[in-house]
Amino acid sequence: MTDLETREQYEALIDDLAADARERSPGEPTTDDCWDSVAAFVPELSGPVCARVLELSDSDPDAELVEHVTDARDSDAAEHQRAEAVTVLLQDVELRLSDADTEEN
Repeated sequence: MTDLETREQYEALIDDLAADARERSPGEPTTDDCWDSVAAFVPELSGPVCARVLELSDSDPDAELVEHVTDARDSDAAEHQRAEAVTVLLQDVELRLSDADTEEN
């Protein structure tokens, strides 16, 4: 189980997911690579972990995507929270990759 008690642990998770996305692509990671990395982490997203992701992330959930996913699945509150957590993780991974690209150039 993932432990996300501190900002440092959250940042390490984002680093790990970004590294995984880089490994999935022979070139620059795509949004699909980021999705695949975050999707592989979804089994770890219990209610408490989702809550911590949402607390520790500086990103806001992608309301349109959350609505699309949860409406299609007739989701309960826990699935809605998980969808929110997935969207902020995706945004944070993409931002980390973008920041890394900027630092390299």
